[in-house]
Amino acid sequence: FDGRSISWPLAAQRLTPVLDRLLKGTQEPGYFFNVNLPHPEHTRIPLETKSAHVDTSPDKKMFTPNSNGFKYTAIYHERQYQTGSDIDYCFNGDISMSEIKV
Repeated sequence: FDGRSISWPLAAQRLTPVLDRLLKGTQEPGYFFNVNLPHPEHTRIPLETKSAHVDTSPDKKMFTPNSNGFKYTAIYHERQYQTGSDIDYCFNGDISMSEIKV
């Protein structure tokens, strides 16, 4: 997270066409969709939606002991990712959509 506040109304507007597409489509039994919304600096609507494979590359994470147990910390935007993956598209300003088998 880079410190910019999230505009949830803008995120909802960007997500609406994706939800319309998902709700009008058919879903194979045993699958679900994962949708990643980017956080670009502009406020344009709509964003391009790209279908992509799920990137399983790990991100840097730390678990620091505290009085409640552990605190999870990660620098998600420094994560390595595969070209053409859901993370690649999202980090580059597009909405990514992946179908995942349960």
